[in-house]
Amino acid sequence: VSFSFIFSLTVVGRVSLRERAYPDPASRNAFHERILERMAARPGVRGVALTNWWPLQQPSLRDVLPDRPTGKAASRAAVVRVSPGYFETLGITIRDGRAFTPDDRTGSSLKAVVSESLAARLWPHTRALGEHLRVFPPDGDRTGAPVSYEIVGVAGDARQAHTDNDLNDVYLALSQQPSLAVF
Repeated sequence: VSFSFIFSLTVVGRVSLRERAYPDPASRNAFHERILERMAARPGVRGVALTNWWPLQQPSLRDVLPDRPTGKAASRAAVVRVSPGYFETLGITIRDGRAFTPDDRTGSSLKAVVSESLAARLWPHTRALGEHLRVFPPDGDRTGAPVSYEIVGVAGDARQAHTDNDLNDVYLALSQQPSLAVF
């Protein structure tokens, strides 16, 4: 009798860049791309992705609203920035449209992927693809204005934390607005 075991290991870490060394989106994107390339090249690595929020931690909720009036009130959703490969690495299926690609970067029109639950809530009788979603600033930010994103994909629902029951999520392309801190 012989047994074989397959082990899967997930590694999560945080990288915080100094603004003085990485002052602009281009330098931050270049750093993020180097991390992804180097990690993906390691033996046995099956997936690598970056995000601006700790995995398995509930992101803060923000107001979101379709650009075109639908008769729906603003909803609350978790908003997370992610790199290409995020959905595949975490096993989240893209149900309609596409995930982010390297072409979704600074200077290109702003893109978003929404969860199935949020798509069904905001666009119950039509496909969400091609629609535009306004994402409001975080609570307490009185200086920012809502930003509009084109929906390019609908992802399967995923719990962001064990207590996450609403499943309304908006994923934004990290490379379009790269963060100084990534996980």
